[in-house]
Amino acid sequence: MEGDSEDFRALAQEVLEEFGALGRRMGSRMQNARRGEHGVIHALACSASPLTPSELAALGHLSSARVANVLRSLEEKGLVTREHSQADRRRVTVSLTEAGRAEDKRHKAEFEKLASDFLAQLGEKDTREMLRILRRVNQTIDGNRAARQAAGKQDQERKRSEEHTSELQSLHSI
Repeated sequence: MEGDSEDFRALAQEVLEEFGALGRRMGSRMQNARRGEHGVIHALACSASPLTPSELAALGHLSSARVANVLRSLEEKGLVTREHSQADRRRVTVSLTEAGRAEDKRHKAEFEKLASDFLAQLGEKDTREMLRILRRVNQTIDGNRAARQAAGKQDQERKRSEEHTSELQSLHSI
């Protein structure tokens, strides 16, 4: 790696401060888009089949109480339907209505317009540079995740080997 770790610690602090400032500037609008009604609508629109409330909670990192409130509101607005399973009446699945699909398309178009307007202010050169950096960040994250998973598998194999060796040694001492 280039530079020493002190240089990167200082850079890390600056990056984290800028991410924090970005989050504060974007405010609750972005969070509400992902964690509220629009997040649930989008999750359902992206799913090939109906989802359960617990699946929606896991996808949106929401509590079951929050999902229940969001679903109640969406159902009152005619954007989703809830159905009980015939096989297990305790199991409920949630689907978008046509109005829900239309709302997802409307919200997506609004969001794309906001993003497009913002990126136009940055300009093409800076937008392309941002994309290059974001892609590099995602590649680095993916590479780190793969390395951790491989290291975890190696640790598991080493532990199994040690357990097996230990078992063999105890058998030989009998």
